[in-house]
Amino acid sequence: MSDDAKANWTPEDTRVAIEHGKVIGGAFWEWCKRRWRGKPRSPDQTTPTSSEAEKGILVIGPGGTGKSTFAKLISGQLLPWVFGDTWKYDESLSEETFVLQDQPGVEIVVPAGQHYRRDASWASVRGDLVAGRYAGVVLTAANGYHSFGGLGYRSHPLFQGKRDDFLRDYVEAKRQDELATLDFLLPALESAPDKLWLMTLVTKEDLWTSSPKNEKDAHQFYTAGKWAEAVAKVQATRGGKSFRPEFCPVSITMCNLKDPDGTVLFPTTSGYDVERQGVSVQKLFKALDALRQWEGES
Repeated sequence: MSDDAKANWTPEDTRVAIEHGKVIGGAFWEWCKRRWRGKPRSPDQTTPTSSEAEKGILVIGPGGTGKSTFAKLISGQLLPWVFGDTWKYDESLSEETFVLQDQPGVEIVVPAGQHYRRDASWASVRGDLVAGRYAGVVLTAANGYHSFGGLGYRSHPLFQGKRDDFLRDYVEAKRQDELATLDFLLPALESAPDKLWLMTLVTKEDLWTSSPKNEKDAHQFYTAGKWAEAVAKVQATRGGKSFRPEFCPVSITMCNLKDPDGTVLFPTTSGYDVERQGVSVQKLFKALDALRQWEGES
């Protein structure tokens, strides 16, 4: 979004944008309050209540793919989501919690996704899935367009002297990391009891739609090839009635991808505007609502 557009943004624009997500109605929001992974807490926020037996939803993915931003959107803390402090990538240091705006006793909990933090933050993930703690999984990806912390891109291990080569190698390496995350979950997805759904949430659509070819390649990466084969294997093992996969591209925050030094690595796609972003978020909420309804089917 241009600086002029930001300057002209009004509270009414924010309200209209948020309504893109809320058009579904109260049933979806009530489901969010009951279902998100996290423990309903007593008023002092320290002692879990007996209500925590209800299954939750796991939000997981590599670092820099928008897990925390997604959680902020769902919990009503990303206002407006189009621009603001959320544009700056803040690396998650540990498991994060977000309290639902209209029900402070329920938290959304998101484990950190950086490689060097996974042993600690993902230690219980597969065990919790197999134990039946979750009704569904939101696996965040970004077609390789991951934000990163630390130093500038010239100090990144993949940089070998040429910027364009780095960008190509970086995106491909991060795509492989996304596949590795899916592979990490596969045994637990196959073994988890009861009904289970998996949403592949591909964020940063405003970055990887720079050309029709790029957009087509991104969709094919998640709906064909190794990704689709892995998801199909889970479906074949569990059966269609107990497992439902969903693919959902979205732009939650619209901004250039910059390195920690402020260098723009990937600019937002020309012509990708607030209206298209709002439609993508609306589709996200509709997809989640469809999963909510599927959970209740016998």
